Amino acid sequence: MSYTLFIPTACHPCKRTWLASPTFDVAAVCPSCHGQAAVVPGECYRAEDVPLFEEIERAVFAAQLSEQSSYRLWVTLSNVAERWRTPDLLLLPVVEAIPSLRFLIDHSAADRTQLARVVGMTLAVVTTQLRAGEERGQISDVAPAAACE
Repeated sequence: MSYTLFIPTACHPCKRTWLASPTFDVAAVCPSCHGQAAVVPGECYRAEDVPLFEEIERAVFAAQLSEQSSYRLWVTLSNVAERWRTPDLLLLPVVEAIPSLRFLIDHSAADRTQLARVVGMTLAVVTTQLRAGEERGQISDVAPAAACE
């Protein structure tokens, strides 16, 4: 059985992230501004993950987190070892910063694999927020590199 995988893709001027089907012969383009888009390093997702990813992205984008809050979340979510051991604990600071994402813990509480996937999705979106600020020269102290796993 063959699955189409989708990769987190970002437009830094728009500060938006989406899951795109890989097209190796065409440069990625932002669906909003039609500017050049870039792959966000990390994991790939399946078609059935797209609606959840989009819901997470909308919530993070709407929250307009400060640089410090984004960076703290990025550091927390980048802890790959804890993602598999206690993904629910990694999501607590996310829910504290973005209360509209509370459903992530409630919806997936019994499924550690799904919680770990949600952590990865949230990390991709937060990484885009940080990279957008970095490209604009807005990151003042330590600028994180995109998280790779």
